[in-house]
Amino acid sequence: MKKVKYFIVGFIFLLFLNSCGYFKYVYDQIIFEANERSIAKALQKKDKIDAINNSKYRKDIENILIDIEKRKSSRKIIFEDLELKVPEGVNLKSETFIDEKTGYGLPLRIYSLDKCEGYYRNYRVKYFNKKYYVLRSDISLDNDKSYSLFFRVSDENGFKNNCGIGR
Repeated sequence: MKKVKYFIVGFIFLLFLNSCGYFKYVYDQIIFEANERSIAKALQKKDKIDAINNSKYRKDIENILIDIEKRKSSRKIIFEDLELKVPEGVNLKSETFIDEKTGYGLPLRIYSLDKCEGYYRNYRVKYFNKKYYVLRSDISLDNDKSYSLFFRVSDENGFKNNCGIGR
């Protein structure tokens, strides 16, 4: 009887130790989510790609996107070695396209990779100088205004839906 009692106490003790790991897991999750929230807030600043998802800037950026549709694509900007043709008044700040007049970040960005990461609906890829350049729009597919800018810039600069070399 005594051995059974020690066995039960030992089993409960092991359960308690196991739950300590759960507390550490919950703590790590809280820290992780707090960091993600701060990153999301930083991306919603005025000159960042996700500014359109900030309710303060949404209407202004949608009006800017309508205005950009009317502009000619005569401006050339350089990202790394790649020359891009973009509408007038659009510039590049790090990887995010911005409107020069207002300083608002547009929902369009570009970056380069050594290997192609595949195809998604909001990506277009261009292979140039042994690198894959990815043009990406990070907002929902419902917003036609930003997607018209995305398709315009990608079509004018030869970005495609695939990773094939030379396609």
